[in-house]
Amino acid sequence: MHCVHNRNGACHSDRGQAVGLLLVAVFVIVALAFGVATMAIGLTQHSLAQSAADAAALAGAIGGVDEAARAAERNGGRLLDFTRTNNTDLDASTVTVRVAVGARSAVARASNVP
Repeated sequence: MHCVHNRNGACHSDRGQAVGLLLVAVFVIVALAFGVATMAIGLTQHSLAQSAADAAALAGAIGGVDEAARAAERNGGRLLDFTRTNNTDLDASTVTVRVAVGARSAVARASNVP
């Protein structure tokens, strides 16, 4: 054991000082890993929600709200909103959907004309 004497002449060991620093370092690493994992999950859910919304909008433009809901479910999402806007001059309609996957949601739009 290495002994360092203080002003009073008492022996003081610096043994164990690294344990505190090691605990702080481990805590910081775990916190960063948790943050990165949370962000990755959020980005994945958003990407899945956008894919499900795109599929639901395309299906809804052709088959209506029921087809949009089925397309959203087949892609892991759930249909939150469905709106159809008709343009009588062009005999066209535009569908706007909002789909959720987990805590994330996405909006997509599709039309029944090329």
